[in-house]
Amino acid sequence: FPYLINNGFVLYKDAVHAYPPLLVLMLSILFKVFGYKLIVLQIFAWASILVSDLLVYLIVFKITKNKTSALSGVFFLALLQPFLEGNMVWPDISLIPLVLSAFYLLLNKKYFWSGFFIALACLVKQTALLYIVYGLPAIAYGVRRWQAGILYYLSGILVVFSPFVLWLLKNNSFLDFINWTIVYPSKYWTGF
Repeated sequence: FPYLINNGFVLYKDAVHAYPPLLVLMLSILFKVFGYKLIVLQIFAWASILVSDLLVYLIVFKITKNKTSALSGVFFLALLQPFLEGNMVWPDISLIPLVLSAFYLLLNKKYFWSGFFIALACLVKQTALLYIVYGLPAIAYGVRRWQAGILYYLSGILVVFSPFVLWLLKNNSFLDFINWTIVYPSKYWTGF
């Protein structure tokens, strides 16, 4: 898909793509800058894994205030990584740093940025929409002025989704996006 994008194809309109576009758009930029080399993809995968490890450390340390627990969390993630996500680039591995960033920011009551990162995660894979739903009660439960927290959270989401919708409209691919990422996977592909 990055190659097709860099050669004038429009996602969803000219090429069938079952996921939101952020991952392939990021890869198309990386490949345009560094060339279509396997090492570019490997470095991107390793960077995603390392950022995830760092975020797990920060989250566990924030919750437990214990470096040993935080290192144990990273150790267990490193053990499970090859079985859960592997060592390759696909939407699930690219989703994890964004979801963990949103969760870490939520823990730190940075609601706008939490919403921003969870919206980016939604632009990598549709399943991240579930995390938006999680964020709302987490804010409402954890903050005295929860209405303001939810407003900041939703503002961060809107800042990401608005340009994305405009991009789809500009490319005349809004309905194609809905069909390929929502309608077909949920209605037709579930039987496979």
